[in-house]
Amino acid sequence: MIRLKIVLRNVIGKPLRTAIIILSLAAAAFTALFCISGINTAQNGLRDYFRANFGEADIMIYSYSSTVKVEPSAFPQNTRILEQTIAGITMTTPNPDYLNYVKKVNIGIVGMDTQSAYEMKLLERPFSTDGGVTVTEAVAKQFDKKVGDELSIKGQGGREFKLKILEIASPAKFLQTHPVCILTTREMANAIAGNDKDSVSTYLADVPDNQISDTIASMSAQNPDLLIFGTTSTDSDDSLNSALSVYYLIFAVVFLMVCFIVVSMSKHIVNERMSLIGTLRSIGGSIQSTGFLLLAESAFYGLCGGILGTTAFMPFRSNTDLGYFSAAVDIEMEISDGITPLSVCLVILSVILLQCIFSAAAIFRASQKPVRDIIFGTKETAYLPSKLFTTVGIILLILGAVSYMTSEDFTMIVLAALCSAIGAVMLFPMIVKIVSNVLADVFHKSNMPVAKLAVKEIASKKSSISSFQLILSAMSLTIAMVVLSNSMIKLFSTPIYDCNIMVTPASQEGERYDFIIKNIDGVKDIEKLYYTNLSYETKAEWNGEKRDLTVFGYDSSGFRYFSGISELPNKVAENEICVDKTLASKLSLTIGDEVTLGLNTEKYHPRELKLKISSLCDASVFNSRGNTVLLNMDTYKAIYFDQPQTVLIVTEPAKMGNVLKTMRSTMADDDSSIILTEEYTATLNENLNSVLSVLYAIITLGFALSLLGTFSNMLMGFEQSRRKYAVYYSSAMSREQLRKLITLETAFTAGLSSIASVIFGLYFLHIISKALTLLDMSVPVKDPVLFAVITGVVSFIILMATILKPVRLLSKMNIAEEIKMSAD
Repeated sequence: MIRLKIVLRNVIGKPLRTAIIILSLAAAAFTALFCISGINTAQNGLRDYFRANFGEADIMIYSYSSTVKVEPSAFPQNTRILEQTIAGITMTTPNPDYLNYVKKVNIGIVGMDTQSAYEMKLLERPFSTDGGVTVTEAVAKQFDKKVGDELSIKGQGGREFKLKILEIASPAKFLQTHPVCILTTREMANAIAGNDKDSVSTYLADVPDNQISDTIASMSAQNPDLLIFGTTSTDSDDSLNSALSVYYLIFAVVFLMVCFIVVSMSKHIVNERMSLIGTLRSIGGSIQSTGFLLLAESAFYGLCGGILGTTAFMPFRSNTDLGYFSAAVDIEMEISDGITPLSVCLVILSVILLQCIFSAAAIFRASQKPVRDIIFGTKETAYLPSKLFTTVGIILLILGAVSYMTSEDFTMIVLAALCSAIGAVMLFPMIVKIVSNVLADVFHKSNMPVAKLAVKEIASKKSSISSFQLILSAMSLTIAMVVLSNSMIKLFSTPIYDCNIMVTPASQEGERYDFIIKNIDGVKDIEKLYYTNLSYETKAEWNGEKRDLTVFGYDSSGFRYFSGISELPNKVAENEICVDKTLASKLSLTIGDEVTLGLNTEKYHPRELKLKISSLCDASVFNSRGNTVLLNMDTYKAIYFDQPQTVLIVTEPAKMGNVLKTMRSTMADDDSSIILTEEYTATLNENLNSVLSVLYAIITLGFALSLLGTFSNMLMGFEQSRRKYAVYYSSAMSREQLRKLITLETAFTAGLSSIASVIFGLYFLHIISKALTLLDMSVPVKDPVLFAVITGVVSFIILMATILKPVRLLSKMNIAEEIKMSAD
């Protein structure tokens, strides 16, 4: 109980110091949970999307050129197989709102055994298909049908089928990703498609977990004409790995900042507890018992910080998704974010352990110190830069710089950031000493003794050196994050669509949009954007290597209402390609290089193009992943046909609402979204703000903690130097000169560290930017020097407020009492 009282007294005795430690540890817990949630949301969201399409199936087999025929013996034992026949039909209905056009609806016909699909968790329950069909709610609503009605459709060759509706299915699981479809037997689906009655379009196979890779490899070798891929191999997807690495980068930056703050604070806490250690040791306390007492105090800080961080995270729990897979996962699903009672407890325990580890070294050194030195030693001793630390700092800085300039690996870049930060902190005391000596000579020649003494003091006081290191480490990381966040805001908030209405993703042929939309009263012009995102299982082949690419079709007219790509060429010939600067830099490509681009490599009409790089463009505003290329429009359409991805409509302002209403009534295909451009932009900004709100919280917390930590260090330095100031006063200095000395010490400490933070923060910014580029996230840095300097100036002004309390206490200080205490 006595030890508990001592711990609580120590904690309560320094409320500011306690608050800084707890808030720092809370930041670590908050960031850890943020990254856990973001990583699990991205992983499980993508997996759930695939699960909705494939259920428990591990392998999918299909072919673009013909129906599939695979013998059951080709699969391992204990494999569950679901055979599907999939066909597509088009149905039309009159449109009373626009008589020149009829509604055209693309409907998928899915033939399968619904009981087997239910057992494989592809469907939420078995549906009725014998003697009729089950339709989705969207189909029933589109054609105004109910259970028991007859649905007439035309299959291959114009053959008409009259099918009785047995059930209407709500969108769930497979039907959630196929909202406009009809479930029937495989025999009926084959009849509608004009196939043989035993034909199979796809196989879904639930293979024993330990045989998935071997089965895919062996079946691919035996069936080279079939597309065989795993449905659960999302961990190996480059896009997913890039998104997850962003969370690791965020955690690494914040964790590094917290480490420097907590290490600095823990060291000073132990120094402040030296009198307590000496007292306990002098009355018989053992080294182990005094060390345990200080560890208990550290554990208390960790417990409070962990609980505070987890509590503060909960309101941000839904804002952890970086939106990388929003295009793939825009269906409502129950996605686990990995935040469970167990994960929360583990984070809190990790924070406690972190704080104890950071304190352990200082506690060990303090416990080993002789009792005599503890009792009769002074609190503030002169600081001498360590030659070993200086040498190690230089080596780490050189290693970090070399890794940053030469490596193209994300992990190595993160290590470069770590080496650079630690190296700078270890080297900085020597830099301070050198600058101090130079300034001291200048002030000596200028006959400014107080200024000379001030610059000498900042290089020899442990509290000042600690403040230098704390500001440099925490503030430089904060500056890098501030500049990067500002750049992200400018990048993603830049409007790139100069139109009134958007159709995305477009589902009709380009010529039909010309015919339909241009005839609507109030439409002034339209522009069709032709591009394809190649990722996940369907990727492009760039010089034989599979890569994620966004391929645009481009003609000599350029873009009229789309500004997402800048530095566009006048034209791209059929044998040419225009490449994003980020992609060119990553692959070391220059204008004039020849590349081989493979498109539709898994389909029945693959294309291999031999192209020459004619120009470079900047597509970072449209696609921050830096993987955009532009092809000649005729070449693009020869591969992907006249199928635009987005249609931009410019209207007369007064008739925009009527145009939107007519378009939504006319083009009722459920797989198209017809929205106002301002609504589209507002949705993007909402998603961006949800992520940035978390980054702002982290940046603000880091900024505040670094300043508060330095504020505490400086105050502690004053407290430990009170007797020295009293001696100065009794010798020759006036109280006014003492106030000037304290002010100059603070100004030199804040100014020098702020300048160093700005310089190193800009260097650190380049490291983070390169790391993001390697993750296919190109973020052009905007106004780095301006925002870095502003952040440095703000920190300097705030730190100068530190002098208020020392100056006030100095005027009330009893000089005689301080000297008497010194003599005692």
